[in-house]
Amino acid sequence: MKIIIRIGLLAGLVMCMMVGAAFAEGSREIAPVPFTDELADLQNGSFCLEVEDMDRIDNSGYFTAVLYLEDLYEAEQIEGMKKGDKIWVNGTWFTVGEIVLHEEEVYWDGDNAEPPKESEPAVQITYEIMLPEDAVYEYIVFQKAGNGYYYAVVDDWNPVSLITRIKVMLPLPDKFVYKEMSGGGAEEDLFGAEDFLDLLRGAGEEEGTSFFSPYNTYVRFEDGMMMEIESYSYPYGPESD
Repeated sequence: MKIIIRIGLLAGLVMCMMVGAAFAEGSREIAPVPFTDELADLQNGSFCLEVEDMDRIDNSGYFTAVLYLEDLYEAEQIEGMKKGDKIWVNGTWFTVGEIVLHEEEVYWDGDNAEPPKESEPAVQITYEIMLPEDAVYEYIVFQKAGNGYYYAVVDDWNPVSLITRIKVMLPLPDKFVYKEMSGGGAEEDLFGAEDFLDLLRGAGEEEGTSFFSPYNTYVRFEDGMMMEIESYSYPYGPESD
């Protein structure tokens, strides 16, 4: 079960507790887990998405889907994180100083997750590592991703790692759908396959070599076929920092 917690600017904070842990002897290095075939399921998985080669749609019959996944950390490492540990976030090692625990309300998306069961808490604990005033980021928070993992929230976006590039041969399936979503998750526009390809053609002329952002666009595959894309207006990712 995947529970989704909307942090944004850490709105909805109901509890903040400072953990004054002393520097631990034998500090650890904590890094995202390597992606396995189970996590990166190209047949029936979901990914963050960027699109390239829009100019190949008409002259070669394909476009390129650049697939990413949000970086995941083992729950045991995040929950056992101590002052003095080093943690790899978005290509940089950070030394863990003070750790702040946040108790956040849990929200769920009916399309992507099940509602919390009565026996489960309506809140979850997230872990924030305090950053110096001159840090490039405002905050780094680790939030539960389900299945024994956490992912990072850096300011308002999630760090991602490149998985692969694949050619998406045309035509797209008849049941393909593209959803343009608002930043708050409300559906604004719905497109079928041909309208979506027209959108890509126009983006190729106006935007250049790539379209969409892996920080706000998601794709789902069924039996190896691209079936659904959702693109949100927010967050923008690190380029906007």
